[in-house]
Amino acid sequence: MSYIKEVILENFMSHEYSRIRLRKGLNLIIGPNGAGKSSIVVGISVALGQTYTERARRLRDLIRRGREIARVSVIFDNTPLDGKRPIPFSRIDEWKISRYIRADGSYWFEVDGRTTEKAEVVYMLSKLGINPDNMAVFMHQGMIEEFLSLKPNQILQQVEEAAGLHDYRRRVVEAVEKLRGIEKEEKEISNLMKRAEE
Repeated sequence: MSYIKEVILENFMSHEYSRIRLRKGLNLIIGPNGAGKSSIVVGISVALGQTYTERARRLRDLIRRGREIARVSVIFDNTPLDGKRPIPFSRIDEWKISRYIRADGSYWFEVDGRTTEKAEVVYMLSKLGINPDNMAVFMHQGMIEEFLSLKPNQILQQVEEAAGLHDYRRRVVEAVEKLRGIEKEEKEISNLMKRAEE
């Protein structure tokens, strides 16, 4: 399984240039109020294409005051484990997603230095089981009320997806439906055999 090994913020919110190196497992970011801790999480979600961030404010408002362009990059570890890369569609040890934001409100994405569409970024992340719009994964200040207003089954769905159980549940539901179909066919065959014996 891959993990975010580094976040780079350039002219983003309060950060002129910051490289935040992370380790596999739990990482804590501590510091005084106004030091830019929340902007690290916002930066990750912006780089990964989170929709909430785009709705909550204009992207250009995230550019450091007095600058024309910002860049946020998220670097995933892709070192082979047991001969296989955690991100199978990349052949290098680091997989990098960057998002550029201009003062005119335009933006674009790059994956490993290649310009790409947001839809492709979202698709690639989905193949890794990452949904940046899942509130159980990225919850900004102000999102708590929205999360708490969800119905219990919606909260369960968000948590299952964040834990990687969404596909498992889907496969179980499909298997149960298939089993019901087989049981129905078996009952029909049994009824036909009884009629044939009469």
